[in-house]
This record gives sequence, C-alpha cells and structure tokens, in this order.
Amino acid sequence: MALVDQILDTLNEYDNSLDGQWALEAEARLAAYRRGEVQAIPLNEVIAKYQVKRSAVVCANSHTA
Repeated sequence: MALVDQILDTLNEYDNSLDGQWALEAEARLAAYRRGEVQAIPLNEVIAKYQVKRSAVVCANSHTA
C-alpha cells in the first residue's frame, strides 16, 4: 500500500517548469500559424471529430458490458 501512496503522491506533484515549457510551445505554434506554416481548424470541426470518436468508444464499451 505504501508503494501505491508514493506513486499517487508523485502524480500530484506540480512541476513549475511545465508552465514555461507550455508557454514556449504556445508561442512557437502561434508563430508558425502567423507564418502560414500551419492552418487553424475551425472549432466546430474539432468538436465534431471527437464526438464521433467518443460515440464510437461508448458504443464499443456498451457491447463489452
């Protein structure tokens, strides 16, 4: 049980360096977008894509129960 507690404790630790890394990643992605290297995908398309995947997973899981 002590091992499980140790593992759970490490999952709850906060790494401050991650904020900086995500900020750099976001800046790099925005710069690439502004240079025309990547295109934005409309939100409604993203939502539709993942609703289809989610419904497929829910459907598949309902057959295993």
